[in-house]
Amino acid sequence: MRGFFETLSQWKIVDEAGDGVEAIRIAQLLKPDVILLDFSMPKLNGIKAASVLKKMLPRTQVVVFTVFDDALSSRICLSVGVDLVVSKAEGLSGLVNAVQEIMRIDSRINGQA
Repeated sequence: MRGFFETLSQWKIVDEAGDGVEAIRIAQLLKPDVILLDFSMPKLNGIKAASVLKKMLPRTQVVVFTVFDDALSSRICLSVGVDLVVSKAEGLSGLVNAVQEIMRIDSRINGQA
């Protein structure tokens, strides 16, 4: 995934994590605009990591990219701070499009448009 995103000139990849605990540690240091998580991650799954991340970084967009999108209810995701769930069936181009849209919405809400 990282290689794909690095080919996109409008994106800057600041780091990547091997598990949910590491994702929290890295995000706390780097404070990224967007955090991409998988639901199935070692040590701490994406939903639990999202809950911690959103409390630490409320303005950061948290996106879960997963094959379990049907099983994740929007109510649960919203309650823990997931801003967007994208199905892996949509592929990386679908993920890019979804994140670009959520960032456009965020910049309009925050007066950056």
